Amino acid sequence: MLCGNPYAGAHHKSGLLSGCAVTSLLALPAAMSLGVVLSPTQAQAQAVINTNQYSSVDLANYGAGPVQITAGTTISPATGTGVYGTGTAWSLTNAGDVQAAAGVGILLNAGGTLSNVAGATISASTYGVLMRNAGGSVDNAGLIEAGNDGISLNHGGTVSNAAGGTISGGHMGVYTGAGGGSISNSGVISTRTGTAVSLYGGGSFTNSASGQVSGGYSGVYAGVNGSSIQNAGIINGASFGAYLTGADSLTNTGSLGGGVDGVIDIASGGVVDNSGVITGTNAGLRLGRSSQMLNSGSVSGGTYGVELGNGSTLTNETGGLIQGGGVGVQAGNDVSIVNAGTILDGTQAGIVLGRGDTLNNSGSIAGVTGVLASGGYASIFSTGTIATTQPGGDAISLLGTAIVMHLLGQSLNLFTIIALVLAVGLVVDDAIVVVEDIFRRINEGESPLDAASASVTRLAPVLAAISSTLVVAFLPLVFLQGLTAALFRPFATVLITAFLLSLIIALTIVPLIALWAGRHSTREAQTGPLDRLRDLYARLLRPSLRHPALVVLIAAGLAGFSGVLYARAPRNLTPAADGLSVNIFAAGPYGASLAYL
Repeated sequence: MLCGNPYAGAHHKSGLLSGCAVTSLLALPAAMSLGVVLSPTQAQAQAVINTNQYSSVDLANYGAGPVQITAGTTISPATGTGVYGTGTAWSLTNAGDVQAAAGVGILLNAGGTLSNVAGATISASTYGVLMRNAGGSVDNAGLIEAGNDGISLNHGGTVSNAAGGTISGGHMGVYTGAGGGSISNSGVISTRTGTAVSLYGGGSFTNSASGQVSGGYSGVYAGVNGSSIQNAGIINGASFGAYLTGADSLTNTGSLGGGVDGVIDIASGGVVDNSGVITGTNAGLRLGRSSQMLNSGSVSGGTYGVELGNGSTLTNETGGLIQGGGVGVQAGNDVSIVNAGTILDGTQAGIVLGRGDTLNNSGSIAGVTGVLASGGYASIFSTGTIATTQPGGDAISLLGTAIVMHLLGQSLNLFTIIALVLAVGLVVDDAIVVVEDIFRRINEGESPLDAASASVTRLAPVLAAISSTLVVAFLPLVFLQGLTAALFRPFATVLITAFLLSLIIALTIVPLIALWAGRHSTREAQTGPLDRLRDLYARLLRPSLRHPALVVLIAAGLAGFSGVLYARAPRNLTPAADGLSVNIFAAGPYGASLAYL
């Protein structure tokens, strides 16, 4: 485009350029072709809301450009939405205070961008920020709180919560819908009853080292296959820390916990990489079918450390710890487990394998049963350690009993086998009592060494009294004579030997095993059925302790009544035979044979 005479002298250049600039305002494309650039301030001036408003604010009243609510400005309608924009994607910056006591804080019906700066507040009874019909973007460094959702992007979008920013909702903290979402958090996101961060339409969530997420149901929810969660901070949920529904990926270098499960994957194909801490009251981690887990951190659960669905794989690297209150790793069928770290259980088994499972162990596995193949055939390859804890005392006690039987010339017969069966159920009690008391002390904060020493010192007199009672009960059988002695003396010898060896082992070897296992344990308080039963027992015990004289009187009465019953009961070596017989009389003709009859 040419303005004026292109061949004019130098003294006309200023007028020529001025004419071109004026013409370019009337013909913008032509001006662009000449390289004339207009600043955003020249193109669209930012509208400012700097006076308090007590009715809903329509952004259309402030032009089509960006709008700013200045610091110190309050927008607080008695009913309805605080600030709303329709028809176009709006750009809004809030540095003031938006309150909607009976509606939405900020509603951008066609999407747009919102920046809630540090010190600014958005508070609403329903939604703090709602973008209903299109996606959008929210940057928050202030406070956004609402009775329903803190931020709801129905068609997806991006949310960034800076350090110092807080987003709080009654049902959800941040929700991104069908378009997917990208959410990053360095501040606090929380909810009272639902999910703190919901990727309902899929997408990604990144929680930095300073980020804290707390959900009334779950911390993070991923609703579509392919969602990605990265956590370096803290994520907690009243039920689940992270709830995965498909082939989602989770990378945890921080802390992740749930009141039921730390992480649950209800579908298939999920991938979890943990180098942080994952905890759950039921299970630390539950994976669906054909999922994968890589662990170099710590995973613990009140019942299961890790549950693996059919066809899943678990790699526990060197330094990795998996611990369950009942089972360390509960595997489905066709599962592959590679362990170079430590896997522990509390009361059942280190690893329970299913049908067709494969275990390669170069680390340490310990449990009441080290490895249990419960579903059929399984392949186990181990160059590491597979150990038992509590049954170690049981097995050693029975082994010692067998040695004593051999030295006394006794054989395995009906009576000694019955005695061994009874001993299996009785001798393990001493080890259980010692181990449970040691781990209770560890969970209360004592060091493993102090816990083991204190438990043995406290329980030794009690266990000695219990074992002495059992020995005294069977000792008279040793001094029997005649046929009775031949029948019952081996029976009594086996039981007495097992009781005494069990006491010695429970106070020596078992504490050493528990001391080793306690060094790898986590100090997580658990609340399960046994804890509730213990509390019930404690409540029932208190009245007895407050009235000891009455308890002694009742015990003496029961003992006296037992003596009366004993005096009246019949006594003999063997049960009396019933003495019944059947006589049959038959008569046949003279000369009849026996075959005829």
